[in-house]
Amino acid sequence: MKEISEVSSHEMVNRHIHKLVQVLGESMHITSQYLASEEKAVIATSKAEALEAEASGLRKDLITAMDESNSSKEKIKVLTKELEGVKQLVKQKDELLAAAGQKMKNAMAKAVCAFQTTDEYNAILFGWYFKGFKLLWRYLIKHGPGTDLKKLDFEIIDKEIEANEAAQAAQAAVSASEDPKLGKDDDSAAP
Repeated sequence: MKEISEVSSHEMVNRHIHKLVQVLGESMHITSQYLASEEKAVIATSKAEALEAEASGLRKDLITAMDESNSSKEKIKVLTKELEGVKQLVKQKDELLAAAGQKMKNAMAKAVCAFQTTDEYNAILFGWYFKGFKLLWRYLIKHGPGTDLKKLDFEIIDKEIEANEAAQAAQAAVSASEDPKLGKDDDSAAP
């Protein structure tokens, strides 16, 4: 206590005020830091809640996407099995068509062979040969025996035949107009 008595009251009050101001300053500093920390904690808490809500939504979206993916995979498996079944059916149908085509070829070959052994085929074939020889005979008579048969141009022969047929048709038309029956009709119409 001696120390207290040696200090003047004024200085003592001054010391107490200084200590009080110092304690008040530290309290204010601590309070402001506490308020700033509390504000940061509130902001961090709200950000954490927002991130948690977003993460929850993303989890739900991920679960939905995985469910859709699994569903799609199952559908793909089903469609793949159906496609393999269709491919197998197409392959079987192709084999049946190939077998049917071969049977048709065999049947056609047998029919052609059977027709070629008939008298009708022989008659048709003989008719073609006869017409060919007759045409060749007429061509050689018209152009003479010095004709080179290796250099015959069938397009020119066809044009000659068409020209001859046109000339024969025109001659037949002129002959028909000079027919005596037509003259009698004209005489009887003019008395």
